[in-house]
Amino acid sequence: MDSETYILKSGHYQIEVMANLDQLPAKGALIVVTGPKVKDGLGFPARAFAIVP
Repeated sequence: MDSETYILKSGHYQIEVMANLDQLPAKGALIVVTGPKVKDGLGFPARAFAIVP
């Protein structure tokens, strides 16, 4: 079993290819990620946004 399949089957998500993270401060920002639970799926698009106090 490859590592991506292991991570997904253990109830965790892997987030890749996020843009503009360099515009966030090194500390203090909160990143919120939403996405559907896809049965037996290995990938899906996610919506992510940052909250900066």
